[in-house]
Amino acid sequence: CATICQKLINFRGHQRALAIVLSSTELAGEASFSLDNRWALAGELIFQKLLDFDDKVLDESSSLVEAVVRMFKGALINDASEIFNLVIVKGSSRSRSYSVGRASGVSLADPYPDGMVDALVKSLTLAGDDESDSNCYIASHIISTVFGSDSWCNIIFKDRLNSKDRMRITNQLLLLQTVEANKAFLRLPLPAGDLCSLLKEHTNNLVALATLLDYIRSSSSSSTEVANGMFSVLESISSSDIMLEDDNGMDFVRHSTLSGLSEYCHTSSTLSKTRI
Repeated sequence: CATICQKLINFRGHQRALAIVLSSTELAGEASFSLDNRWALAGELIFQKLLDFDDKVLDESSSLVEAVVRMFKGALINDASEIFNLVIVKGSSRSRSYSVGRASGVSLADPYPDGMVDALVKSLTLAGDDESDSNCYIASHIISTVFGSDSWCNIIFKDRLNSKDRMRITNQLLLLQTVEANKAFLRLPLPAGDLCSLLKEHTNNLVALATLLDYIRSSSSSSTEVANGMFSVLESISSSDIMLEDDNGMDFVRHSTLSGLSEYCHTSSTLSKTRI
């Protein structure tokens, strides 16, 4: 598999064939081609090549991008015969959708491969730093495919990534500062400790702060730790000279912080009355 991939990836026009090879190994099942092996022998190499492609070549490689990005979802096919909704046809394109949890045929990677976290973070970083069409295209595909997956967000991200890796991913989403990246961030289940760390990390980033505070306001859980973090943000932006050049932005963040604290106080008061 690795030899075939290394040969095909270097020739224009062979990306479709390579995508078929990857899809075939995926459908063969975990017992034949494990996700760890598929990533180590082919996925990592192909993904790096895709990041290096120019925009014209990448236009010809959409099926290959889809095949590689699907690996990031961490879905493992244990029994293909039990998979629901295996292929969804959309116009002239075909994409796979696995219903994790509806059958024993599909499970999720545990542990999640470290190399895939590194590659995911690298793609988001390049999209923010380079902003070339190719890097933005790949990052956009990752955001819609991976972060758009409930099972990835609520199982892999929440339970199978450590705090350090969660922070690496969320930091890059906040720094990317696109509408789709912000929506992806808002989908992630973040513990109070991670939120506090992000508040400290992005105190001087108005856009990131606004997204964070939006997340906190929309969260159904209340936390004294997060409330203290918001008080620290309010104190910082009220006394900082760094953001004086953007009074409107700072006013918005200040208002968002106060709204978040107000919501926290209301929730805490309601919970106290319920306990009484």
